Amino acid sequence: MELRQEFRAAAADKGLPDEAIEWWLRLARPRFEMSRTGDGPVAGRFGGRPALPEGVEWPRGTACVATVDLAAIPAESHDLNLPPDGGLVFFAEPEIVPERCAVVYVPAGVPVVERDVPEGMYAPVYDPLPLHGRAGWSLPVERSESAIDLGPQVHDEELIAEVVIGLGSDDDLQLVIGGYADESTSGVGNPVDAPTEESLLAQLYLTDDLVGHDFGGSPLCLVSFVMTHTDLAAGRFDQARFFSDFNG
Repeated sequence: MELRQEFRAAAADKGLPDEAIEWWLRLARPRFEMSRTGDGPVAGRFGGRPALPEGVEWPRGTACVATVDLAAIPAESHDLNLPPDGGLVFFAEPEIVPERCAVVYVPAGVPVVERDVPEGMYAPVYDPLPLHGRAGWSLPVERSESAIDLGPQVHDEELIAEVVIGLGSDDDLQLVIGGYADESTSGVGNPVDAPTEESLLAQLYLTDDLVGHDFGGSPLCLVSFVMTHTDLAAGRFDQARFFSDFNG
């Protein structure tokens, strides 16, 4: 069942009236979801060695965690100002609280070479796995996560939050593009501080069955990449900031 339908059903079971349900659904945002177990078209991969243009270095101290093919992502599956083609390569320091992360944009048609780990640098290379894409939706837990103004509070937002939290997240996700950020259990807050000025570019779900004891050995490490709308429109992916959260 699609997320908005799940929300409608769960909210109705909690006794929320139809007008409250539709009121909150105004905040729904599309996101592109990628998993290793899906049956949708391949839109990227987890792990492997990064394919980078000449002169672009493997960011020191990081592992290549994902590569995304932007041409394989339907424009209507997100609301971000992304290039229509090319690729995004995501890197993260394999620590429980990464201090170094990076995203590299590779324009379409630019020659690339699959890199080996630079001499003198440690970086795990994870077995590459294809990631299958699908269109999805996301909902905020709190209105402060959204740039949309719903006006004065007219419904029980605490009850709505309970419903959204109860929906949880799909267990098979490895990466999402756009939408609202998920949070884990460490209570560090939401990655997007100012939704009128910035958006979640991507969120990676790094599970211990994929990365072993890296990233602290926790069952799940979430690494979020956030960009201002200005930088995103200008294609300045090197300006992305990151935010990590872990479960365990």
